[in-house]
Amino acid sequence: MARSAFEPIGPTRAPRPVGRYLSIDDLHGVRQHTCGRIDRLRWVPVKDRTHTVAYELQSETIRVLIVDDHHVVALGLKALLDEEDDIEVVALANDVRAAVAATKKHNPDVLLMDYRLPDGTGAEAAAQIRNLEGPPNVVMVTAVADRRVLGQALDAGCTGFVSKNADGQDLIDAIRAAASNESYFTPDMLKHLVHLRRFEQVDGAELSDREREVLQLTADGLSPDQIASTLFLSSHTVKNHVRHAMAKLDAHTKLEAVVKAVRARIISIDN
Repeated sequence: MARSAFEPIGPTRAPRPVGRYLSIDDLHGVRQHTCGRIDRLRWVPVKDRTHTVAYELQSETIRVLIVDDHHVVALGLKALLDEEDDIEVVALANDVRAAVAATKKHNPDVLLMDYRLPDGTGAEAAAQIRNLEGPPNVVMVTAVADRRVLGQALDAGCTGFVSKNADGQDLIDAIRAAASNESYFTPDMLKHLVHLRRFEQVDGAELSDREREVLQLTADGLSPDQIASTLFLSSHTVKNHVRHAMAKLDAHTKLEAVVKAVRARIISIDN
């Protein structure tokens, strides 16, 4: 069996400015700017010679660790992600042991994890990593949408599920969702997830028309930004509708809310 190894990728890039400045008096409104990729913005003091005069809004780069035992595949994923200004691949790992070591060393925000690894499964690696202090979120990439595999990934704490047959944009969207502590799943994955027994049946939940509409579009595979554009709402409002629906459905994640809504026939998915 090949030696366990991870490969660091270059130095960390500094946050890049996104061109928004606020005076100190405006800081009370900072929390209003918490939608989409703005979830990963931070406020950095801009000083003159004597004191802080304003705050600059800067975007934090999403630090990604790729875990795949096929080096050519890992390099291809890195090349894809390198095209995105807000994503930085900090290391490559080829098995469970290397993934845990690289996580401890590089402190990534998101792991892009292959399910089949030489010394175990991606779910086993995710379970170990999720037990670390301040763990990253994990996006599981699998060649087959098998219910057993998805169940193991859910139990391990994975928040994103992407098929190896998905296009590159799905992977990018899944990474951005994971970095914002959002669930991500494609419609083909959802068809299998709804049959898992890990989600309890819910009856009698009364969602508003808008909450139902937002959950339906989520089940159809639209991101919060795409839903916002479709419904002529802000991303912040869309996320509020999701949170309200989660509370009414007694769901802890967006994925759980969608699954429960499908089972209760509040929304539907294509067969």
